[in-house]
Amino acid sequence: MTVLRALTLVLWLAVVPGCSPTSAPSASAPSAAPPSLQEEPPNPPEKTGELARPDRPAAAPVVSPEVHLIRTSGSARGPIPYLTVEPSEAPNETPIVIALHGRGARADSFARLTEGLRVPARFIVGRGPLPWGATGGRQWFGPRRSAPFEGIEDRVEELVTLADQLQAQYPGSPKPILLGFSQGAMLAMQAVAAKPERFAKVVALSGALPRPEAGVKASKAVPMLLTAGKFDTIVPPESTQSGAQRLKELGHAPKVVVFEGAHSVARELIPQIRAFLTDPSPP
Repeated sequence: MTVLRALTLVLWLAVVPGCSPTSAPSASAPSAAPPSLQEEPPNPPEKTGELARPDRPAAAPVVSPEVHLIRTSGSARGPIPYLTVEPSEAPNETPIVIALHGRGARADSFARLTEGLRVPARFIVGRGPLPWGATGGRQWFGPRRSAPFEGIEDRVEELVTLADQLQAQYPGSPKPILLGFSQGAMLAMQAVAAKPERFAKVVALSGALPRPEAGVKASKAVPMLLTAGKFDTIVPPESTQSGAQRLKELGHAPKVVVFEGAHSVARELIPQIRAFLTDPSPP
C-alpha cells in the first residue's frame, strides 16, 4: 500500500501545473538515451531544451527495412476506437498487438512507434476515451486528480471486448499481445492481472500496476517485458518492480529492464521490444 500511495501522489503531482513529466534527471545523474516517445505535460513545454511533445515526430529508432507497414483508419466505433498499422500483405493469421498510448498522447503519435518497430504484426493502436489538456491529447482513466485510477476497470473490460472482436474479425489469429507506454502500460498490466486468459504477452513501458488487489491467479503464466527508467519521476522504477512482484504472485513471468533514462521509450530498448514481440516461443 505504501508503494501504491506513493504512485498515486506522483501521478497527482504530474498533473499539477508546473510539474512537467519531462523533468530531466539531476545534474549528477547520467544523461538519458534519446527517447523515441514520451508522455505530454499538462501544458506546452517552455523552450528550455525540454524533450519533444509526443505529437511531434521523434528520432526514429533503427529499423529493419524488410518489413513494410501501412497505416489505415481502422475502426472509429467502440468499445475502443483505433488505427491499424500492419504489413501491406497481412493474412488473417497475422499476430495482433493492441497498442495503448500514454496520457496526453494520441493514437496517431503512438502509431509512429509501432511503425518504427518494423515488426510483422497487425498493430491495433487504440485511442483513449478521455480528453487531456488543450492540444488534443487523450487519456485512458483518471479524469479527476483525486481519483487517478478511476475508470480503469471499465477500460479493462473494453480491452477484453476488443480482443474478442479482433479475433472474430481475423479468424485464426492468436490471442492479442498488449503494448503500452506509461498510462497505457498501467492499463496493459491491469488487464493481464484481471483477465490473464485473454492476452498472449505484455510489453509495458514505464508502467506500474494501479490496483494490485484486483488481480486473479493465472492458470498459465503470461510472458511480460516491463521497462523502467532509472531516473523516472513520473512512474518510479520501484513502482514497476512492485507491480512485477505482484504479477509473479499471480503466476506470471515478468522480466524487468531498468535503463539509464527517465520517463520515455529509449532508443536502446527498441531491439529488446522487437525481439520480445517476434519471439516464436509459445506463450
